[in-house]
Amino acid sequence: MEYNNTKEKLIKSLERSAILLESNVDRYLSYRLSEMDLPELDGEWEYGLKWNFTSMDILKWQLVRAEDGMWEHLNEQKINEITMIVTAKKFAELTNRTDSYVRRQCRNGKLDCRQVGKEWLVNVHSIKDPVEDWTGKLNYKE
Repeated sequence: MEYNNTKEKLIKSLERSAILLESNVDRYLSYRLSEMDLPELDGEWEYGLKWNFTSMDILKWQLVRAEDGMWEHLNEQKINEITMIVTAKKFAELTNRTDSYVRRQCRNGKLDCRQVGKEWLVNVHSIKDPVEDWTGKLNYKE
C-alpha cells in the first residue's frame, strides 16, 4: 500500500480525483495545498482531508489494518485547514470573472453564497455547478 505521506502525493491524489470527477474544487484544493509547508511523514502515517462545512481540514493519521482486514485511522491530528468560503472578490479571481459578475450571480441565486452586511461570501463548491454562461474555469494567479 502506498501512503499519502508527502504533500506531493496528497496533491497527486487530489489531481487524479479531479480528473475522474471533473471537479474544480479538487483543483482548488490542490492549488491551496501546493502553497503550504507539509513535512514528509514517517512509517504508516498518512495525510488526508476531511470536510468541515466551511473548511477542509488537513489531517494526518496512522493507518492500521484491523483484524477483519480493513484499514482504520488511528491518532488523527489536524495539521491545517483550507477555507472553503471566500469573498465574492476572491471567488472572481479564482474563476477569472469580475467581482460585479459574481455578485450578480449571487443575487440571482446562481451560486451558493450568503450576504453578510454588504459582502457576499461564496462557497468554493459553487465552482462545480456551472450555469449556462458560467465556465467554472479556475485562474490560479495571485
